Amino acid sequence: MIMNTKDINLEHFKLKVLAVGPSGSGKTHFAGTFPKPFFFDCDAGMLTLRGKHIEYDTFLEYEAFKKAADIVSEDPGYETIVVDSLTRLSDMLLERIQGLNHSSGKTPTIPEYGMFFINMKRLLEEFLQLDKNMVFTAHEELMVDGITGAVEAVPLMMTKLRFRLANYFDEAYRLSVGRKKGAPVYLLSTVNERKYSYVKSRLGILPGEMEDPSYLAIKNILLGGR
Repeated sequence: MIMNTKDINLEHFKLKVLAVGPSGSGKTHFAGTFPKPFFFDCDAGMLTLRGKHIEYDTFLEYEAFKKAADIVSEDPGYETIVVDSLTRLSDMLLERIQGLNHSSGKTPTIPEYGMFFINMKRLLEEFLQLDKNMVFTAHEELMVDGITGAVEAVPLMMTKLRFRLANYFDEAYRLSVGRKKGAPVYLLSTVNERKYSYVKSRLGILPGEMEDPSYLAIKNILLGGR
């Protein structure tokens, strides 16, 4: 079916977001600002959102996660699906693959890494085609080039998927904590630079840095301040 870009309506646009940052940088807090979310809590980190009206379930095994995902994805009561975090979910997926191969506790083999890549790629594609807002959080890993000594931050995941992960998302933000008048403040960056090459915004209208980022703040910019 042929479509035209002039017909893209930002008022009803569903945000597909990868939120990356170190522990304590506000990733879960940011995801919790999205409308009617369901949290797939893989990090046991929901204490951050205490007091808010947010439904969630905590997962320790990939098989339980996948069964719940098939149900939640079809539930019209949820406008947003949050996976917090993709880093821990990837660990659970590899654990599942090794369990089926009776190789738990051993160094993963190349075929096992291959199966991990295929299954994680399929999961991302299935989730991101849903007509819902999607927020995937991921922890951050610093990598040092052995030749140049340059430092690059990437989402903390296994295999080369860490370098391709942002390609699946419209928006890939870096979350961090700064200080304003001596008090800590959450920051969201959309600036793509050498150290943070995964960061991007296809919307192209967000500021380079946002304080106290939220879904409503982003939607307000998309709708021209309405």
